[in-house]
Amino acid sequence: MSAIKKMAGALVLIAAAVILAACAPAATPTADPAEVRTQVAGTVQAGLTQTAAAKPTSTPTNTPEPTATPTLATPTSNVTNTPAVTATATKLAAPDLAEVIGVSASATFAAGQDFSVTWTVKNTGNNTWKANYQVRCYTTAYCFNGQTISFGKEVKPGETIDLTIQLKAPSTAGDHNTLWVLTNADGINFGRGLSYNFKVSGTVSPTTTPTTAPTAEPTATSTTAP
Repeated sequence: MSAIKKMAGALVLIAAAVILAACAPAATPTADPAEVRTQVAGTVQAGLTQTAAAKPTSTPTNTPEPTATPTLATPTSNVTNTPAVTATATKLAAPDLAEVIGVSASATFAAGQDFSVTWTVKNTGNNTWKANYQVRCYTTAYCFNGQTISFGKEVKPGETIDLTIQLKAPSTAGDHNTLWVLTNADGINFGRGLSYNFKVSGTVSPTTTPTTAPTAEPTATSTTAP
C-alpha cells in the first residue's frame, strides 16, 4: 500500500509541475500536452513496475499427493485345524442277571441211580446270553458225576431257558444237595446258583455228604468242574 501512495504522490507532483509550467511567463517555452501525458504515463508505468517488483514473489506450495498405503495380504496357512476329539463315554453293559423260576426232578432216588435235574432260568438282565455260556458245578462235593454243559443257544433279556444236568445218586443214603453256577463267556459267575435237594433211600451211612449246600455267589474267577 505504501508504494501505491508514493506513486499517487508522484502523480500529484507531476500534475502540479505541469500546471505551473503552463502558468509560467511566455518567455518560458510551453510544454507539449501530448509529451506531458507521455511522460506521466511513463512515470506511472515505472511506478507500477517498481510496485510489482517490491511485492514478494509467492512460491507455489507443492501439495504432496497421497501415497497409497500398501495392503498386506493375509498370510494363508496350510495347517488344517483338527477339531478336538470329544470324549464319548462308553456305556457299560449291565452285568448278567438271572432268576430261577422253576425246577423239576424226583425227590427220592435209590443209591447209585442216574437221574436228571432241569432248572428253568429267566434272563433278568440287559445282556443277551450267548450260546457258549455254561452251567458248571460249584464244587466237587456237589457234582454227583455231573458234567459242565453249555447253554447251546442265545437267551435274550426277558426270555427263559431250560438247563438240564445229568446226575448220579450217591451210594450213601440220606439228604443230599447239588449246586451249580451260571458262567458267562468271560468266565464270570452270575445269578444265585442252581441248587436242588434230593434224598437217597436206604440205610443212612455213618459218613454222609452235607445236606445243606452254601449259596453260590457270583465270582470273577471260574471253577472247573472235575
